[in-house]
Amino acid sequence: MTQFLLKLIAMLAMLTDHAVKTVIKTGTLSAWVGMETERMIRIAMLVIGRMAFPIFAWFAAEGCRKTSDPKRHLIRLLVFSVLSEVPFQLCFHGTLKPGATNVIFTMLLSALAIHSAPLLERYLPKTAARILPSVLAVALGWVLQTDYNAWGVALVIGLYYLPDRKRRILYLFTWVTVFQLIWHGWSKGTCLWLTPGGQLLLPLYYLGCLAAVALLCCYNGERGPKARWLFYLFYPVHLLVLYLIQLQS
Repeated sequence: MTQFLLKLIAMLAMLTDHAVKTVIKTGTLSAWVGMETERMIRIAMLVIGRMAFPIFAWFAAEGCRKTSDPKRHLIRLLVFSVLSEVPFQLCFHGTLKPGATNVIFTMLLSALAIHSAPLLERYLPKTAARILPSVLAVALGWVLQTDYNAWGVALVIGLYYLPDRKRRILYLFTWVTVFQLIWHGWSKGTCLWLTPGGQLLLPLYYLGCLAAVALLCCYNGERGPKARWLFYLFYPVHLLVLYLIQLQS
C-alpha cells in the first residue's frame, strides 16, 4: 500500500470519527434504524475513527525524515495549525474555547523537537541534543492540550528516531496498547474497565487502533500520487463543513 492510499484511509477514518462526534448525535438515526442499531452504528464509526491518528503520526515522522527543507516544513505546519484552530474549536465546542488545540499542533511540536536536534548538536552531545527538545515538546503537548497531547507528540518523535521499520511497528503497537487500554481505561479517576460500557468499548477501540498497525505493515514505502496539499487542506475544510452542517441541524 502506498503512502497516498494509507493517508486516504486515515482521512476517511478521521471524517467518520468527527462526524459521529459532531453531526450524528445520539438519536439522529434512531427514527430510521432504531435505537439499538443506531448505537451499533455509532460504535462502529468510533472504532473506525481510531485508525486515523496512528497512520497520520507514522507519516508525520516520515515527513520529518524525508523533507529537504525543515524550515519550510515547520512553516507549513504552523500555518495549517493556525488555520485549523478556529474550525476545530467551532466544530467541537461551538465557540472559541481556550484549552484543547488541534492535532496539527501535535505534529508541529513533534517536528520542532526533531528539526531542532541537529542545531543543538553543535553545542551539546548528540543524545542530549535529541532528548532535551523531545522532552520539552512532550511537556508542551500536555500543557497546551493538543489533540492526543503528550502521547501524540511522543509517538511521532519515537517513530522518527527508531532506526528501522520493524522497531517502528513494534513501538506503534506498544504505544497503541498502553494508550488505548491503560490510559483510556481511566477517566477522571474512574476505571472504565469496571463499567459495562467500558468493558465493551475499550477493546473495540483497541481493535480499531490495531487495524491501523496492520495497514502500516502493508506500507510499501512508495509515495503514490502526489497530493500533499490535499491532506493539509482536508483537515480545516472538513472541520468547517461539519460545523456548518451542525448549524443547519
